[in-house]
Amino acid sequence: MKTIVILMSMLMSLGIFAVNVNVNASGSTKVNTGGVKVDVNENGAKLETDGLKVEVTDKKAVVKTKNSKVKVKTKVNVKVKESSKDSDAVLMEGITDDNKNLVVKCGKEGLAISGDNNTVKVVGFCKELAVTGTNNKVKHLGKSKEVVVNGDGNTVELLKGSKSIITSGDNNNLTYKCKRKASITNNGDNNSIKRK
Repeated sequence: MKTIVILMSMLMSLGIFAVNVNVNASGSTKVNTGGVKVDVNENGAKLETDGLKVEVTDKKAVVKTKNSKVKVKTKVNVKVKESSKDSDAVLMEGITDDNKNLVVKCGKEGLAISGDNNTVKVVGFCKELAVTGTNNKVKHLGKSKEVVVNGDGNTVELLKGSKSIITSGDNNNLTYKCKRKASITNNGDNNSIKRK
């Protein structure tokens, strides 16, 4: 009882006199604190106050104030396609699957491989190629700015090199081919990093 009185005192000091929370069987939640309403469900989230309204879904984000409205369209498409031809490569930002044979095109910001036991051929420029999974065989046919290997037991082959190679995982084998030697940081154990 003492906790409830303290909680009510805190809410009243913040100007919040009533808090209603409704959770239905599907998991959607509605919170109403007088001046602030929050609605979260499988379609997205809405937040509404006196002067601000925010709505976020997987396709858009809309922010409205009393004087202005900002609309941001977002589109998230992640496709995975098993293939062995470069022409079949797909835009992808992350690989979380296990035991796959994939050809992927590196996304604008890079590619993260967090799955295990995959054979991955990467095409296109990669700002960052991150391998955090285990026992992956990765062959990058394009250039990369930075390659980070945090996983263990991976084999990574960089055919056009990288400016920076960072390893903090263990038992990884990296080979890279480029005119200038890459900046190498090896914080893991039993890693092999060789320039061809």
